[in-house]
Amino acid sequence: MIFVEGLTQPFKQIFPLLIRPLTKSELLKYADDPFWRTVRWVLFILFWIIWVVMLVAAVALIVVAPKCPTPAPKQWWQKAPIYEIFVKSFKDSNNDGVGDLNGKNFETSIKNIQPFKSVC
Repeated sequence: MIFVEGLTQPFKQIFPLLIRPLTKSELLKYADDPFWRTVRWVLFILFWIIWVVMLVAAVALIVVAPKCPTPAPKQWWQKAPIYEIFVKSFKDSNNDGVGDLNGKNFETSIKNIQPFKSVC
């Protein structure tokens, strides 16, 4: 029995009667009733008809939908990685506290070049 808070006394007496489950004999009575048998078959067939219609509609939408255009050919700078040269990490040849690209320092610091992908 379900207890419902806040209902008045007459509703507390009627409420459990409204939601009580069917007994086995009541279920068997409705299971063999021709009206409910027909209702069950109609609902069963209706369910599958609606399911097939939705499947056909989904396939039709996929077939009819416009195709994506082919992308434009990429430029040379979009096909390969771009390299970032971190000049500040090179050796400092003129003692100003910042790395530079002077001669041999550039060749020895080539390991500081880091590839990254282009934005486009």
